[in-house]
Amino acid sequence: MLNNLRISAKLPLAFAVIVAIMFAVSAVAFWQVSVVQSAIRDAEHANKMLDDINDMAAAIVDQQSGIRGYLISGDPAYLAPYENGTKRYAAAIEALKADLVVDDDPKQRERLEKLTTLHKDWIDTVASRQIAAMRDVDTIEDARTLEAVGAGKRFIDGIRALKEEMSQTEQAQVTRAVEIEYAAISTTYTAIIIGGVIALAVAITLALMLSRGIVTPISRMTDAMTRLAGGDKTIEIPAVGRKDEVGEMAEAVQVFKDNLIRNEEMAAAAAREQEERNARAARIEQLTNSFRTSVEALLENVSHSAESMQATARSMSDTAVETTERATSVAAAAEQASQNVNAVSAAAEELANSIAEISRQVSQSTTLATEAAKEAEQTNNVVQELAEAANRIGEVISMINDIAEQTNLLALNATIEAARAGDAGKGFAVVASEVKSLASQTARATEDIGSQIGSIQATTNSAVEAIRRIGERINEMNGITTMVAAAVEEQQAATSEIARNVEQAAAGANEVSSNIGSVSSAAQVTGASANEVLTSSVELGDKAGTLQREVSGFLRDVNAA
Repeated sequence: MLNNLRISAKLPLAFAVIVAIMFAVSAVAFWQVSVVQSAIRDAEHANKMLDDINDMAAAIVDQQSGIRGYLISGDPAYLAPYENGTKRYAAAIEALKADLVVDDDPKQRERLEKLTTLHKDWIDTVASRQIAAMRDVDTIEDARTLEAVGAGKRFIDGIRALKEEMSQTEQAQVTRAVEIEYAAISTTYTAIIIGGVIALAVAITLALMLSRGIVTPISRMTDAMTRLAGGDKTIEIPAVGRKDEVGEMAEAVQVFKDNLIRNEEMAAAAAREQEERNARAARIEQLTNSFRTSVEALLENVSHSAESMQATARSMSDTAVETTERATSVAAAAEQASQNVNAVSAAAEELANSIAEISRQVSQSTTLATEAAKEAEQTNNVVQELAEAANRIGEVISMINDIAEQTNLLALNATIEAARAGDAGKGFAVVASEVKSLASQTARATEDIGSQIGSIQATTNSAVEAIRRIGERINEMNGITTMVAAAVEEQQAATSEIARNVEQAAAGANEVSSNIGSVSSAAQVTGASANEVLTSSVELGDKAGTLQREVSGFLRDVNAA
């Protein structure tokens, strides 16, 4: 149990036990001293009672002596002892009464009352009568006779007996007080001796217990610490589990031992981890080099693709400009054809008024029809070229889509590699994300361009069909004019047919103008889309360069780490 007490509690406890023993001895001694003091007070009181009793007895003896001297001599001067004795008796009685008030002994009080009664009876019955008789000459002998017959002896004997009882009682009280004093002193000596022996035994026992509980464990702890400092980790730490300072010291040494073992294990683990880190670093370097080679190749492809996109976009822009210019030319030709048709219509009207003018007008119509056929054929060729350009633009757009998809895949791979790289690849991940976004925008732009090119192709096909119909109408008109030249008699019918054909030609010319306007608008849209593709391809090239720089910086950081 003491092993669980702290040293700061054990030492005060040991001293407390010794102090408690000494306190018990002191308490016994103090109590015995109080007993001695009480016995001394009782003895002093009893001695005072004896003194007062003796004073009272001496006063009565003085009274007796004075009366006897007066009886023998007849001289009143011999009554002086009697008178002094009377005063001393009264003082002694008062002192005894005061003592009995303190002592409060009923028997002594009863004896004193009997004694004072006998003394009063002796004074009244014997002493006062003898003194009075001695003062009268006739009764002197009566006074002496009372003395001779022992008239006062009975009273004096009773007084003497009561006085003796009172003296013996007080003497017994003195003797008892002395015995109590000796017993108390003996008890005090005994208590001091026994207490000293017990205190010495307890002190020796506590010293041995403290030595075994503190000195011995500390010595064993010192030996264990010395062996542990020498590298012996198999030593058992003593006093582990105790709740005192020695136990705390043992716990600290145990922690030191555990930490020493743990440090060796950690050193071995650190060596293994260092080997693993070296192997991992070599693997990372290998992967980094492989990644650098792959990324540089991919970025080179992206750069080439961006350059190809720029060239294609410039080509698309040039083609769109050329398409716009040719569409303008076709529109002018269509306008000219429309004017020619109107002229044919006017000629047909004039043909009705002047048959003479028919030949000239037919010839002019033939000429105009021939020119219109040539213009229609030229317009058809332009529109065919526009269709072919639209097809080429579609092929370029398909290639741009392929490049955008490849760029998107490259950005996705770059994002995955940046995520594997952790914090060092954050900048690389941002650039890869921007490249991926740019690729998505490029894909959407090419989709829009594809839609526009599809519209241009549809419109171009419509224009080709309309021009083909115009050519057919012009050929028909040429045949009609030939028929008019061959058969004037059918002019009315021919004129009507010409008017009808002229109306159809005018409608076809208007349709050609409308379609050419659509072609021009589509060409303008194609030019804008081509410019957007050009801008995107330039930006893609810049982002590819930035991505290449970020990848290079990331790889440098990885190698430096």
